[in-house]
Amino acid sequence: MKYVNSTLAILVLVFTAIFALQNTGQMDVSLLLWSFSAPKVLVILGTFMLGMVSGWGILELIKKALYQPKAN
Repeated sequence: MKYVNSTLAILVLVFTAIFALQNTGQMDVSLLLWSFSAPKVLVILGTFMLGMVSGWGILELIKKALYQPKAN
């Protein structure tokens, strides 16, 4: 199992490196009054990470709401 995990980790790193190398172009990002230019790979990975963090936070809130001990 250790070799499977190591192999999967290496594959993920290789595919991430390939993805980063193929998406080096700049793109414009605008939000309300802010506007800036950033590499595509940073925008995509940043959006992915923000989605993961917000999804995790929402799941934690749902768990707390569902599994609260009942007051007597």
